[in-house]
Amino acid sequence: MANANPLHAAITEQPLVSLILPVYNTGNHLRRCVASIQAQSYENWEAILVDDGSTDDSGELCDLLAEEDSRVRVVHQKNAGLSAARNIGISRAAGEFISFIDSDDLVLPDFIAALLQQFNKATIEIAVVGIVDRYGSQDRVNTSPLRETLSYEEFFKLTLLGRAPGSVCNRLYRRSALDKLRFRVGRYYEDSFFTIDGLGHFREVSVNLEPLYVYVHRESSITTQPFSFSSLDLIKAADLAHRICAQSYPQVKEAATFRWISARFVVLDRLLQVHSPAENTIRAQLIKDLRAHTWAVIKMSGFHYTRKIAALALFFGWPLYKLLVQAKQRRTTLGEA
Repeated sequence: MANANPLHAAITEQPLVSLILPVYNTGNHLRRCVASIQAQSYENWEAILVDDGSTDDSGELCDLLAEEDSRVRVVHQKNAGLSAARNIGISRAAGEFISFIDSDDLVLPDFIAALLQQFNKATIEIAVVGIVDRYGSQDRVNTSPLRETLSYEEFFKLTLLGRAPGSVCNRLYRRSALDKLRFRVGRYYEDSFFTIDGLGHFREVSVNLEPLYVYVHRESSITTQPFSFSSLDLIKAADLAHRICAQSYPQVKEAATFRWISARFVVLDRLLQVHSPAENTIRAQLIKDLRAHTWAVIKMSGFHYTRKIAALALFFGWPLYKLLVQAKQRRTTLGEA
C-alpha cells in the first residue's frame, strides 16, 4: 500500500518522545548507550532508565546519568524481568511517542528524527527503521528496499517471514496505541509475543528500513546460540501466531506456518550438542514435527536452499542432518529460516 495524502497534521510540533531502557547489569554498556541518545539530532526526548534490580553498579550509574542530564529519569525496582521493566516504563512515560531501547545497544544520530518523519497520517501507529547487527568489530547491515505504509497484518506477515525486523527496539509507537497493550511478564522472546498481541490492535505501520538501530551482540561469533529451556518460548510464540492466524487471519496463515516450522529448526539446531534425557525428548518431538513438514519446507520459497537440503537430510536421518548443520555452522549460522 502506497503512502496516502496526510489526513491532517498527524503529530504536534516537536512532540516529546519517551525512550524506555530496561537496565540489568549493563553497567559496562549503559553510558555508551545513553551517550548515543544524547547525540540525537532530535532533542525533545526523555530517557526512562528502569533499573531492574541490578546487582552490579548499574543502578548507581543510572542515578549519576540522571544527575548529569535532566532528560534522564530513573525507576528502581526489584528484579522482575525485561517485560515488567518495559511495562513500568510505559506507565511512567510522559511522551506522545514511545520507543524501547536495550541498554547495551546504540542508536544512530537520526534514529528519533527519522522515525517521527514517518508519522504522516493519523492512522499510522508504529514507525519502523532498520537494524545494524554488531558482532565485536564487525557490522552486518540488514539492507532492504522496503519503504512503504502497510496494514499491521501485512507488516506482521513480513516479520513472520523474516523480511522485516521482529524486534520492538527499532520502532516508535504512538503512546495512545499502547494504552491497552503490555508485554507478557515471565516470557522469553517477549518481542515476538508483543508483536503477536498487536494483531487486531494496531492499524497501520510505516516502514523505512534505513539501518539506524545498532543491535550489539554480546558474543563476537555469529554461530547458533546454545540450547536453554527458555528457547522453547520461541516455539510457543510461533505456535500462538499459527493458531491465531489460522482462526482469524487466513491471509497470514502461510507465513505463520513458515514461522512454526522455522522456530523448530532454530531450537533443533541449538540441541546439536545436548544429550540429557529431557533434551532428547524435546529433540525427538521436534524431529517428528519437522519430518511431517518436509514437503512444505521444499515448496515454501521463504526457506533458503540450504535449509531445504537440511530438511531432506533430516527426513532420512538425524545423523546426516547433524553433520550438514555442523558443517554449515563452522562457516556461519543457517539462520532462523
